[in-house]
Amino acid sequence: MQKSYYSSWNNSLNQFQIEFFVPANAPSGIIPFTIMSPTGDYIHSQFLQDDQQLRVTSKNVDVLGPIITSIKPFTVENMGIGWEIVISDPINGFLNGHFQIRGDIDSSVYNITLINNELIKGDIWNGTYKIFINLTSDPCFTQSYTIYSIELNDYQFIKSQFSKSPS
Repeated sequence: MQKSYYSSWNNSLNQFQIEFFVPANAPSGIIPFTIMSPTGDYIHSQFLQDDQQLRVTSKNVDVLGPIITSIKPFTVENMGIGWEIVISDPINGFLNGHFQIRGDIDSSVYNITLINNELIKGDIWNGTYKIFINLTSDPCFTQSYTIYSIELNDYQFIKSQFSKSPS
């Protein structure tokens, strides 16, 4: 669904004006728009002249979500397992993420949400985080755990996703 913006009269300019927002670091080019009147009549920008188009020029285009540049497993004896993860998003910055981890034998599922204030070192553009699964119960068997899916979001809500293919 498209966002709607409304006009207001500007006495200084003696004309109507519409304030709107363009996402940061959007690709350069023409942004399509539609102008609608209170009676329901409308005109789409594709029918306007070239000099009436809304053009954006961006120096730092970012259409990719955050990426994981390093991941290292670790264990805490009699406590659990975890991963130290370096997440990079050099333009928009890392906002949050979600990890689903599964036990390889019992199919146990652990859902972990990671937010950028859980940073261990670095910053939102290139930072180190840790996720951890508490395994203090006395298991009857030993199993491996797999990060089954990852979703990472940046500050412009651009998402990157990874899912392990079913075996």
